[in-house]
Amino acid sequence: MTEVGITTLIIIFVNVLCSYPGFKDHSYFEDYAVDIHRIIVRKEYKRLVTSGFFHVSWLHLILNMITLCLFSAGVELQLGARNSCSFISQAWQEAISSHYLSIVTVATTVQLVLQVW
Repeated sequence: MTEVGITTLIIIFVNVLCSYPGFKDHSYFEDYAVDIHRIIVRKEYKRLVTSGFFHVSWLHLILNMITLCLFSAGVELQLGARNSCSFISQAWQEAISSHYLSIVTVATTVQLVLQVW
C-alpha cells in the first residue's frame, strides 16, 4: 500500500468524528441515519448526506476505512490532491442521487402495493 493522502485522512477523520457519538448514543445515530419516512414525509433531506458518514459498529467503520485507504491511495496518486477532491465530490453527488432514487422507488412501490390492498 502506498502513502495515504491528505484527502483520505480528512475523510477518515470526518467518518470517525460522525460515527463515534452514534456508537455511544443510539438516538444520535437515529437522528442522522437513512429513514425513508422521515426523508419523504418530514422532508429531512439532510439524511441523504449525513448517512454516508455514519457506521453501525467499530468493525463496519474500520473495514470501510481500510478499504478506502486501499483504493484512495491509487486515486490520489494518479489524480493528485486537487483532482481527487473533485473526484470524491462527484462520487458523493452520485451516492446522494442513488440514495434518493432508491427511496423514491421504495416509496412508490409501497404506495402501489397499498393501493392494491
